[in-house]
Amino acid sequence: MTPSTSLSRRSRRSRRSPVALGLAALLLASGAADAAVVYVDRLAAPGGNGTSWATAFDGLAAGLSAAQPGDEIWVTAGAYTNGGTPFQMPTGVALYGGFGGNETALSQRDFELNVTELDGQGTTRIMEIPDSAQPDTIIDGVTFKDGYDFSTLTIGTLMLPQGKGGAIYSYSGSMTIRNSRFVNNQVNQNGAVIYDYNGSPTFESCVFEGNVAGESAGVGYLYNASFTMRDCVLSGNMAMNNDGGAIYAYSNGAPLLVNCLIVGNQAPSSSGDGGAIYRYGSSSNPAPLTMVNCTVSGNSAGGRAGAMYDYYGQSVIVNTILHGNTASNAPNLYNGSSGSTNVTYSCVEGGFAGVGNIAGPPVFKSATDFHVDVTSPCLDAGDNTAVPAGVATDLAGDPRFIDTPAAPDTGVGPAPIVDMGAYEGTGCPGPTTAYGAGCPGSGGAVPVLSATPCPRVGQQISLTFSNGLGGAPAIVFAGLAQGSTTIDPSCTLLTAPVLPPLFTFPLGGSGPGNGSAVLTFLISPTSPVGLTATVQFFTSDPGAAFGVAGSNGLEVTYNAP
Repeated sequence: MTPSTSLSRRSRRSRRSPVALGLAALLLASGAADAAVVYVDRLAAPGGNGTSWATAFDGLAAGLSAAQPGDEIWVTAGAYTNGGTPFQMPTGVALYGGFGGNETALSQRDFELNVTELDGQGTTRIMEIPDSAQPDTIIDGVTFKDGYDFSTLTIGTLMLPQGKGGAIYSYSGSMTIRNSRFVNNQVNQNGAVIYDYNGSPTFESCVFEGNVAGESAGVGYLYNASFTMRDCVLSGNMAMNNDGGAIYAYSNGAPLLVNCLIVGNQAPSSSGDGGAIYRYGSSSNPAPLTMVNCTVSGNSAGGRAGAMYDYYGQSVIVNTILHGNTASNAPNLYNGSSGSTNVTYSCVEGGFAGVGNIAGPPVFKSATDFHVDVTSPCLDAGDNTAVPAGVATDLAGDPRFIDTPAAPDTGVGPAPIVDMGAYEGTGCPGPTTAYGAGCPGSGGAVPVLSATPCPRVGQQISLTFSNGLGGAPAIVFAGLAQGSTTIDPSCTLLTAPVLPPLFTFPLGGSGPGNGSAVLTFLISPTSPVGLTATVQFFTSDPGAAFGVAGSNGLEVTYNAP
């Protein structure tokens, strides 16, 4: 899942002098020339200078040290360590993992196949980011695993835990982290994955799984940080002895979570509040934590609020599912001193006051698939106006606004109305679409072709042929585009180019209009997502004008699994 947002602005005519224009061109050319790619390959021969794959650095630390603002660092698959010393990320540099070692363009990498790991080996913090880091400091396609900070402060005979940021420590950085995984990182105090003070980090399409903090924040301890998380999964993280199983957002700052799945996180101690999130606002500046189109399920707290505890904050929750969370007090939401949570158009187990809210249940597809099923009241029940500008896809990368015809439109906005939750329900981004007129058979009955469910690569699809002549033989024609070849004045072959007929089969039933059959196919796992195929069924029918009755055409677009 790698959604992207592009912004364009209409250019204006300039009346700058030729000298000014020439100077601007010179500056642009100079900047372009200075930018470079630094190559890192752990299997490279020692002594490389990082200027090509053939002369790549064999360690990441050397690549980071050599990179200048504007440079990109390309790193091949495999595990990289730094001898017990955290990697130092330079400002204004983009670090990309996922390379095989022969690519010539960034678009050629595959970070899911070529996994680049930064490994703390359970002994050290993995990376530190400068205070001055801005969004152009980028980490993309990297796995951070087994980061560790169990540092202590000794006062007399007392040893106090001081560990902060097992994977990443950033005092006030505002970097961008995308397409990355954080697994099994640990600290003895706060922020098993990241500790950020006063920054505005952005996380996009990241997974946080199995990280553990001795005190608070199994994922992120964010102090005065206006962080953004979009299209992220936070699963199975823990704050052992304090609050915020996944996130502890403290004091000022306006955190934003969009399209996030937050499941199975814990704050298990008897005083632990906020199984998923603990929001500690500021009485002087109670900036809101905003959560839009998230699914928060199966989180638990030994104290209050299995989902989110809000203290002094003014949180906003919209288009979100909160279900299956548990706590000793308040399974979902709890407002502490002066805290307030404005919840609208959301599914909250047990109910919660607010416009458009429902009590559910959300009816997930399964215990591990958090898409909602066809009977869910969360379908077409959200608020279109609450979806942030530029968010056009859900957590799975499917279109965010998909209408489910069988579901009533109970939300806000013109159809299609957004669903509640991190996933856009059961809507099909590339649906099967009927087109063209069928060829009538005996008694004027026109056969009908339809398909269920959504056609996804690697999954089965069923084609249903109905309204034909019972007992007659039928045949399948398929192509890769719609066609319009005339068979006779009343019948058209609707697929083109036509592939050889797939096979013949008998229709069940008896008599005109009563014949039907259901054929189930597996869409090959190797089929390309986005491929469009066309299908049409014909049956032998003596009562048809040409002796053959045909169905409508069906256009099928293959979707991601």
